[in-house]
Amino acid sequence: MSSRLISFKEAAEQAGGLHPNTFRQRKAGTEHFTHVEIGRRVFLLRAEFDEWLEKKIAIAQANNRKRTKNLHLVTNRI
Repeated sequence: MSSRLISFKEAAEQAGGLHPNTFRQRKAGTEHFTHVEIGRRVFLLRAEFDEWLEKKIAIAQANNRKRTKNLHLVTNRI
């Protein structure tokens, strides 16, 4: 069973292998997540992180499809 919380280290790894401090300090990213403090450690809500990650993946896939389509159009005109 997975926890409802995710550490910055685990989140950074899932977000592409970033260093946890880089992920923690990223603008327009983690400051919008709910932070949960347990003692001195800070965690994020896994559901919020998973939703954010799915959005980022969907955006990247859409951009890739768009690039592929544009490349296909350009190569067929040559």
